[in-house]
Amino acid sequence: MKTSEFEIKLKIKLDENRIPENISWESSEKNDLPRDVSSMLLSVWDKKEKNTHTIPLWTKDMIIDDLKLHLFQTIMTMGETYNKATKDTELYNYIKDLGYAFGEKAGIVKPKEAK
Repeated sequence: MKTSEFEIKLKIKLDENRIPENISWESSEKNDLPRDVSSMLLSVWDKKEKNTHTIPLWTKDMIIDDLKLHLFQTIMTMGETYNKATKDTELYNYIKDLGYAFGEKAGIVKPKEAK
C-alpha cells in the first residue's frame, strides 16, 4: 500500500496584546491558497498522555452569532465523526441532540428544526 503525507499550515497574526487579528490556513493536499478564517478549534489526542490538547482561537472582530454557529456545526461534526468511527448510533443521536439543544439555546436553530 502506497503511503503519502500532506501538510496543514496555520498562520496567526497577533496584535501587540497577543490577540489574534488574522487566522489563515492552507493544505498541501488541496493546493488551496491560504484561506482567512475568523475562528478555529484545533483538537488533537495524545495517546501517551490520554489527553486532548486544544487550541481555541478567534479573531478580535469575530461576530458572536458566527461563533455560535461555528460551535453548533463543530458539535454536529463531532457527532458525525464519532458515528463514522464507531457505528454507535445511540451515542451519535445523543451528541446530535446535544448539538440541537445548544443551537436552540443559542438562537440559531428553530425548535421545529431540532426534531
